[in-house]
Amino acid sequence: MKGAALALEFVFRIIILLVTVAVIIGLILNFSRDIQTSINKFLCKFFNCPSEANCPDKKPIEKDSFISSEISAYIQSCDSCNSNLPVPDQKDTVCYLLLARKPPYFSADANTILSSLPSDVKKRTSITANFNSQIVKIEFKELGPQIIVSSP
Repeated sequence: MKGAALALEFVFRIIILLVTVAVIIGLILNFSRDIQTSINKFLCKFFNCPSEANCPDKKPIEKDSFISSEISAYIQSCDSCNSNLPVPDQKDTVCYLLLARKPPYFSADANTILSSLPSDVKKRTSITANFNSQIVKIEFKELGPQIIVSSP
């Protein structure tokens, strides 16, 4: 009788151990993206992370006025920063908010801007801004991926 009780206890220990291992593996799989992000941030403190170094800071850019070539450069910068990220890490983000202080606020038009972009970026760029207001927003949309230039 004592041997049967020991065998039953051993079986329960194995079952508890297997359930514990399954729960731990499930947690690791469920939170693997968060774990990976945390490890990357930790390693970036010690090593240079090029994908984040190229990204624009989210501050508005104020100038008296903007021309087409400047807007084109901002579009390319926004695209290169976000396209270098792995697809799961790409998120919708406003890359630049251009604030012009003096009229004419923007000496630009959609055709001139698009003609100065590389063909792969040009295909994914949508310009809906009218360039008559003081503000132009350049944002990256992960779905596509697309660059949207608009007037808020």
